[in-house]
Amino acid sequence: MSTRKVESSEVRKDETSETAALQRFSTDGNFVEISVEDTGIGIASEDMEKLFQPFQQIESHLTKKFEGTGLGLSLCKQFVELHGGKIWVESEVGKGSRFVFTLPVTGGK
Repeated sequence: MSTRKVESSEVRKDETSETAALQRFSTDGNFVEISVEDTGIGIASEDMEKLFQPFQQIESHLTKKFEGTGLGLSLCKQFVELHGGKIWVESEVGKGSRFVFTLPVTGGK
């Protein structure tokens, strides 16, 4: 796990509405970026869109080894976005994944 302070220009932005949310919540243009990285099996690019969708799991029912409802990452995404942040994943099959989210730094010094 790593944490760092980033400026608004470094925050990953995909949609106009997300950019507006980032600007609305940040009072000083600074964000905290938190990432968690593993060296697991990785995630195929065609499965990336499913990751943050509710009730979606990447494993097929034939090969499923882990229990769950498929809500964890969807809830994380909603929570982060409600706080003016952004969440995403970077991954390569066979090398692992890096989950990253940013949140605006508001108030205080």
